[in-house]
Amino acid sequence: MSEQQAIEVVIFKGVDGVTPEQMRAAAHKVAPRLQALAGFVSRSFGIGADGRYVDIVHWQDMASAQGAAKEVMDCPQCREFFALIAPESVQMMHFQAG
Repeated sequence: MSEQQAIEVVIFKGVDGVTPEQMRAAAHKVAPRLQALAGFVSRSFGIGADGRYVDIVHWQDMASAQGAAKEVMDCPQCREFFALIAPESVQMMHFQAG
């Protein structure tokens, strides 16, 4: 039996002064890097009316999701995106697809 897909959900706020347009641009800038990672399936990014953001990434399996979490730390575009995120606001969760 093959392993189930993994769903990564990250909810966060931007640091003070970051606009939704800046956050959206930074999120889209990392898309090619994410798409090149092993096990990437798809990604959705959203902006809430309450000032929070959601980044949802589907991976082929949990091992791919965990491996990607390590690899993005060496990605310059990813670090630029992360610099716009208020660290204390981050809620990161992984789920197995049903």
